[in-house]
Amino acid sequence: ALFHLIRDAKHIVAIVGAGISVSCGIPDFRSAGGVYSIVEEMGLDLPQPECLFDIHYFRDDPSQFYRFAHKLYPEAKTEICPNGSPTLPSFTHVFLRELEKRRKLQRVYTQNIDALEKRAGIKRVVFCHGSLNEAQCLDCKKKVSCSQIMESVSMGTVATCAKPNCGGVMKPCITFFGEDVGNKISKTISVDSKKADLILVIGTSLKVAPVSNLPCMFPPSTPIALINKNKVELRKSKPPSSQSEVQFHLEILNDCDLALRQVAAMLHYTSLEKEENTS
Repeated sequence: ALFHLIRDAKHIVAIVGAGISVSCGIPDFRSAGGVYSIVEEMGLDLPQPECLFDIHYFRDDPSQFYRFAHKLYPEAKTEICPNGSPTLPSFTHVFLRELEKRRKLQRVYTQNIDALEKRAGIKRVVFCHGSLNEAQCLDCKKKVSCSQIMESVSMGTVATCAKPNCGGVMKPCITFFGEDVGNKISKTISVDSKKADLILVIGTSLKVAPVSNLPCMFPPSTPIALINKNKVELRKSKPPSSQSEVQFHLEILNDCDLALRQVAAMLHYTSLEKEENTS
């Protein structure tokens, strides 16, 4: 059972995706009501919804991205509705932070760009696709915090560089399609693949590389547990010398917050409900 796996593990690696932020009001990408379906409903001038995150389309016409951007930024809700409450981390975020506090968390590899892992207080996190916390000028390369472009995000207008004599387009520090992911993962995976004694795949369909390849980088003996609403196909690529296929040792097809609430209760992590509401 998941409870036993988490209870006995000392070096847990969590691979997480959009499903852990849906309960925070941030849409995932592929489900009904997700980012791509919202893009279609908005009638943005794009040949297909995925082009919203294509670097070539962004460079050509960033206005399409900025028309949609307020739906991606947790901070934008407060900016648009000053009396509204800020976006808080989900129970899953808080649960992972608790694992870290108890020195059971080796690392979180997140595909999410909302940076709610940081807001939850998780320190051992790799943002595989970057995060919305910063933006960078495409021309002069100046970096600023997201707060400095939030007015443009909230108004749906293109954010531009405030540096004198520049005025270049500000691009969020996330990895668009067509950009190199860089070595964000390689720096840590070589260590984590040797130490991990449990892999949790939470709220992700594992469809996008390089994160989709992560489970293949651990020894086949390392148990992998899936917590996701839908079934997930693991990639079968392994080193030629290996005869073992990567597979889930446990699959929990359920809402990740609900599943981890049950585990937290069994582990007697009694303070998490209160912490979730005050993160």
